[in-house]
Amino acid sequence: MNNRRLLLVTLMTVSTVAVSAEGLDVKTGLWEMTYTSDIQGSFLPQATLDKMTPAQKAQLAAAAKKQAAQGPRTWQEKTCVTAKDLKAGAFRASDDQDDPDCKFTVKTQTRTLQEGSTVCSGAETRHTAMKIEALGRDRIKGSMTADSKGGKLTMQLSGKWLSDSCAGADDD
Repeated sequence: MNNRRLLLVTLMTVSTVAVSAEGLDVKTGLWEMTYTSDIQGSFLPQATLDKMTPAQKAQLAAAAKKQAAQGPRTWQEKTCVTAKDLKAGAFRASDDQDDPDCKFTVKTQTRTLQEGSTVCSGAETRHTAMKIEALGRDRIKGSMTADSKGGKLTMQLSGKWLSDSCAGADDD
């Protein structure tokens, strides 16, 4: 009986490791992404805010208020997705990928779902949670939230695959 239980636990562990090692089952290459974001507050580091004059702070507050009143903003961009990206958190914020103070952790990773979070320390402390779903090999949808000391961002995203080649990517 103990051997059966040990075998079952071992098989479950191996299955979990195998699932977490695979990436989203979507095509690599050029993707057209559509983002809709809503920002409340400011994501400027406290060190930057501390250097601002009262007039600059007032101008920033007015701009943030105006942006909030305009509501969500939608834009598109073309991005290159590689096999490495798919295993490491494709479609996540490039700012977090380039910041050495940010650590991305995959929480769920299957062929159709990737969930993860990023924690950034240092001058720009923030927490980001993302969820990406593969709707097929050539379509994805997802959501992201980011919280910092001074603001909150919510974002919906969708993507469609365009080409095997990454020529024309905005992030080149």
